[in-house]
Amino acid sequence: MINSIFITGAGVSNDSGIPTFRGNDGFWTIGSVNYTPQEMATRKMYCENPSECLLWYYKRFASYRHVQPKQTHFWLSDKNLITQNIDGLHQLAGTSPENVIEFHGSVREVVCLTCSYRAPMADVLVRLKAGERDPDCRSCGGLLQSAPISFGQSLV
Repeated sequence: MINSIFITGAGVSNDSGIPTFRGNDGFWTIGSVNYTPQEMATRKMYCENPSECLLWYYKRFASYRHVQPKQTHFWLSDKNLITQNIDGLHQLAGTSPENVIEFHGSVREVVCLTCSYRAPMADVLVRLKAGERDPDCRSCGGLLQSAPISFGQSLV
């Protein structure tokens, strides 16, 4: 029996150094030379212009690399959670993955656009560091993308 469910959003991770999306220094203020963030955050754009998308995503998610959970994440670690956050900090604070619904997905995973195979982002970063330009899916050879839900894509 579930006693309570907590819903979290960008504000809970702001103390960890992750900008909110719509604030003055938020992720949506990081644009592209040619496109708005709403245009960039689509699978269509990723498939048509992967180099520009990868650069844009790198700028946005560079701040995730060394962030750590803060007091609120630890306080919620024994709770049932639904979160809009894609940072994985609840799990790093000790929340069981079975007790977290990541409404928009997780930046700590990649998904294949062809077969829906999922893998840890860390595995793909190792392949990139080893010199692979744009690592393909180990299952079908398809295109891998960071797993957060994109504009125009249905929620799981």
